Amino acid sequence: MPLDDHCQPWIASWDASDQHRTGTAGDRQTSEWLLRVVSSLGAKAELYEFPFIRKDVRTAYLQIAHMNYEGFPMFDGGTTLGGDSSGVLSTTPDKDSILVLDESNSDTSLESARRSQELKGVVVVSNLPIPGLALLNADRYGQPYGPPVLQVPSESKQELLGAADSNRHASLSIVLDDQDTDASNVEVTIRGIRSDLAPVVFMTPKSSWYTSTAERIGGIVCWLECLRHFVQHPPTRDVIFTANTGHELGHVGLSRFLDTNPQLTKCAHLWVHFGANFGATDSNVRLQSSSENHLSTMRSRLQKHNVSVSSETKPGFRPGGEARNIFDGGGEYVSILGSNKLFHHPDDRFSTNVDLPRLLRIRSAMLECVQHWATSV
Repeated sequence: MPLDDHCQPWIASWDASDQHRTGTAGDRQTSEWLLRVVSSLGAKAELYEFPFIRKDVRTAYLQIAHMNYEGFPMFDGGTTLGGDSSGVLSTTPDKDSILVLDESNSDTSLESARRSQELKGVVVVSNLPIPGLALLNADRYGQPYGPPVLQVPSESKQELLGAADSNRHASLSIVLDDQDTDASNVEVTIRGIRSDLAPVVFMTPKSSWYTSTAERIGGIVCWLECLRHFVQHPPTRDVIFTANTGHELGHVGLSRFLDTNPQLTKCAHLWVHFGANFGATDSNVRLQSSSENHLSTMRSRLQKHNVSVSSETKPGFRPGGEARNIFDGGGEYVSILGSNKLFHHPDDRFSTNVDLPRLLRIRSAMLECVQHWATSV
């Protein structure tokens, strides 16, 4: 069956789920779907489950007089401990205020506000120029810090900034419930001709805040196509595939994989990270690697397939996405990711935001790269 015959049904299957958030039913269904797809490609996948505490939202709103502005909390921020946090709204980080932050037009960064010991809370207005709430990742999910942070949709921007300019009094309520559950990774190993050689590891996230089709599907497609290739064409080295949950929550799934394989970070011949967004319409493709040679390989193969590269994270600089875990652990890595005009937004769907022809060209280019990396000695 031609390569392209697989990809569109895979994308449609991913897009059929309303959410892929870590530790939810959607996350579990994604794992089960990947198990079925891997089996259909002729390999055996393992479901790796681990205990996980999911945070569910009980309340998340800002109240001004009798008006409530509903939002979504940052899961690695503070809470209001079952009550609320009251203060004067402000557009500057004044003592005992609730800061209303428009990051697209502010001298105060969200990170500096979160490190403040003087704020009662922070309200972050979504900075996408369309209605809806584009969520921020909770990179310190297991180590929350700072004041409570409420994210609100862009359509509330003018009202909230006006209220902050007038120093209106407001109350912030963020209450979360901890739910004991399980989260899961999907793992596959294909033995090479020379298992004595260090393996190549292919990783991609499989979780997100919403459906997040263009964000995630480029990585999923490339991950599955590489697996399919090595089932049909055994590599020289062992190849290990891990699709990890927890991307939006500080990479907790990849951290669990690394904890259970503590030597792999440094001992792997190479980590191949299929990251976010390179399947999105108008995505600016970014390459990252610990090696200039690997960057050159990716650059030339992408150019051959008429894919332009907008930027690169050079060796020695901390990369974005899951590649940073490998960088921090001293491993060798390559990574491809991109931009997304609907990043972390509920409208990021197959019909509106996936550039399938270009994604297929990227897939073909990356297949050529990984054939070289997995067969070299």
